[in-house]
Amino acid sequence: MAVAVGAIVVISSIAAAPGWQGLLGAALAGLMLGIAVVDGRRYVIPDALTVPAFLLGLVHETVINGPRLTDALLASLTRAGVAALALLAVLLIYKWVRGQDGLGFGDVKLAAVAGAWLNALTILGVIEAAALTAIAVTLYLGRLRTRQIRRRSVVPFGLYFAPMIWLGWLTETVLARWFAL
Repeated sequence: MAVAVGAIVVISSIAAAPGWQGLLGAALAGLMLGIAVVDGRRYVIPDALTVPAFLLGLVHETVINGPRLTDALLASLTRAGVAALALLAVLLIYKWVRGQDGLGFGDVKLAAVAGAWLNALTILGVIEAAALTAIAVTLYLGRLRTRQIRRRSVVPFGLYFAPMIWLGWLTETVLARWFAL
């Protein structure tokens, strides 16, 4: 199943943006799929996948903003920092208020990946879509299993967040091509 999904997202990335941008998007798709699979199985977001995704985001900025390289990289790094700090704040406030973990540091690092790849509005939309999808799927699966969802139920947020990052990139890319025509 993961192989079929992987093939679809890679083909979609290259179709959305032929050339280097599409190949980088395909790499993002593969890394995000890997993160989703690992987090869904082991509740961990591996640095071995987030670090390359972050670095590829910076490379992606150089490809799409060639002449304005310094400004583009600075903007990308700023977005990454702000997104990571925002999720870190949520992590710390939740822990302080509830006395338990609500997010992990892998989710914070994944927010930095989103910042490296996406514009600010898309980052907000991706986080919102991932959170709503995680809630809906968790409630639906809980109902199917007739098990009550508890306050301490664990939800692998990266399972939802990582694919949404790629979908955010795909949406930005397709819209940029449509409006450039």
